[in-house]
Formats: sequence, structure tokens, C-alpha cells
Amino acid sequence: MPPFYPAGIVGAGLLLLRFAVAGSAVLSVLLAPAAPFWCAPLVVVIGASLCVGIGVRASASLGLLAALCVPTGAPQLLVIVHAVTAASLVLTGAGAYSLDARFFGRRRVVLPGTHDTSG
Repeated sequence: MPPFYPAGIVGAGLLLLRFAVAGSAVLSVLLAPAAPFWCAPLVVVIGASLCVGIGVRASASLGLLAALCVPTGAPQLLVIVHAVTAASLVLTGAGAYSLDARFFGRRRVVLPGTHDTSG
């Protein structure tokens, strides 16, 4: 099934969800006192890619794994909320207001010899 990139209210909701997942990933790593050294740069890259909307499903999956790998120094409720929102973003995708939609969205193919009446 090809990816679907909803616009309008749903697309705006997915944009807000991407920002929420990026923020909760950063917070869950920053609030963990014994986070591994590789977590901070990974979460910065994941947060940036979620905010601009490139590779959203892969970034949300990596953010989910990074937050779950952090030792128990972070508040567990924050980690649980992050896990649920990241999982929902993995299942729904980026939305129309993302670079994924710009690069991989629906295309119109006009074959040679046909007449394009869309203007």
C-alpha cells in the first residue's frame, strides 16, 4: 500500500504529533542522569528529522528504541507517553506538511500522446 499523506486538520495534527515526539525524546534522554554517551547525538538527529519530516517512521522507531534503552533515571511516565506517541507516529506516518510528503507523495504521470486537461 503506498504511503498516504493527509493534509488539512489531520496533517496539522500529525505535525504537532511529530513535534511532541521529538520533544519527549529529547526530554527523556536529558532527564536521565546515566544516559549512555551515544544517546544525546542520536536524539538530536532524531528530533531534527522528526521536526522537518524526513524519514518519520524510521526516526520515530529509533526514538522509541533510544528512549526505552535509557536507564531508569528518566521519569517513567514520560517514557511511557513518549513510547505511545512514537508508536502512533510510526503507524500513521508523516502527514502532508513534511519533506517525506514532498519527496515521496503522490505524483501525476502524463503519458506522451495523451491530453492533460487539468491545466
